[in-house]
Amino acid sequence: MSKEVKQWITVNGQHIPIMEGQTKAEAVKKAISKQVNDDADKKEKQIAANKKEADKLNGKKSDDITAEQFNKEAKRQGIDISAEDIEEYVTSSYGGVQLGDKISKLIDNAPEEMKVHDKETYRGMYFNSKAEYEDFIRKHTEGKILESRRDGLSWTTDKKIAEEFSSGAGKYSVILVDSDDVKNAISIKGFADTPVSSSEVLYSSSQDFEIEEVKKTGNKAIIYVTAAVMSKRKYK
Repeated sequence: MSKEVKQWITVNGQHIPIMEGQTKAEAVKKAISKQVNDDADKKEKQIAANKKEADKLNGKKSDDITAEQFNKEAKRQGIDISAEDIEEYVTSSYGGVQLGDKISKLIDNAPEEMKVHDKETYRGMYFNSKAEYEDFIRKHTEGKILESRRDGLSWTTDKKIAEEFSSGAGKYSVILVDSDDVKNAISIKGFADTPVSSSEVLYSSSQDFEIEEVKKTGNKAIIYVTAAVMSKRKYK
């Protein structure tokens, strides 16, 4: 059985009903609590709307590009490559220097809204011998440049995938972590059907990295990097 309003009061311009069996203090407390929650909800919605509008004005869109967007960009740049080539590339162990160079050229010249934004990305590496592992760590200390390689295009937004790859294939593992706001990379989850495509991103092989920090514990190391100067290597 619903309760009826026994009295209306006005507090700071707000009309508040006092229900049967309810005190004035209880009614005011309930009304204020509801107003606070309503204001919080409105604020959250406004923040979300403002962010969406800001991203739109800044040209930032979802970085999960579609096959159509990729093909359209390739055509704009005059590069003979398609989304289908990307799927073939990642399912054939990233084979083909020429195809890798085409991908890198497209990424380098793609508009910013096509690139990966606001996500940490990871790349797992492994070494079978302690000598190789120690040599890599010795050559890649804080402040030095980590050069990209043509077979190093594939990174992931899923840390677990990088960890599983690096620890499952060798005795010594290294995880690279890139926290840059905008990366010289594209997400392929929108058009490449591979086991890890939902988190896979491809970097340009011309993007080198500056090492910010190295954390080494036994046979494992985490190297934090940030985008540095573009490599002087030329596309084939």
